[in-house]
Amino acid sequence: KKNACVKIQRVFRGHLGRHDPDLELRIEIRRLEHCCAILLQCVVRGHMKRTFVRKLIVTNYKKKLYAAVMSVQRYVRGWKQRRKIRKETEAVRVHVRVIESFCCNWFHPWQHTQHRLLQTNLERIVLVQAKTRRFIAIKHMHERKK
Repeated sequence: KKNACVKIQRVFRGHLGRHDPDLELRIEIRRLEHCCAILLQCVVRGHMKRTFVRKLIVTNYKKKLYAAVMSVQRYVRGWKQRRKIRKETEAVRVHVRVIESFCCNWFHPWQHTQHRLLQTNLERIVLVQAKTRRFIAIKHMHERKK
C-alpha cells in the first residue's frame, strides 16, 4: 500500500510538472531569487568587511597614537628629571666654589705649597710602588719557569 501511494504521488507530481503553465515562470523566479540572495549576501559581507577594516584602522590608529603619547610623556619626564638634576648639581657646584674660595683665603700660602709637595710626592711614591711590584712579579715568574 505504501509503495502504491508513493507511485501515485510521483505520477501526479510529474504530470503537474509537465503540464503546469507557470512552471517556467516559477523556475525563473527561483533563479532570480537565488541571484538576488547572492548579490545581497555580497553587499552585506562587503559592508561588514569595510566596517571591520574601518574599526581595525581606528584601533590601530588609537594604538599608534597611544604609543606616541607614551613616548612623548617619557621624553618629557626624562627632560624634567635631567633639568632637576642639572639645577641640583649647579647648586652643589656653587656651594663647592664658596667653600673653595673660603679655604683658599683661610689657608696660608706655605700650606698650599706643602699640600702641592705632598701630592707630587704621593704620585712619585705610587709610581715607585708600581714599578717595584712589577719587578717582583717578573722575578717570581722567572723563578717558576726554572
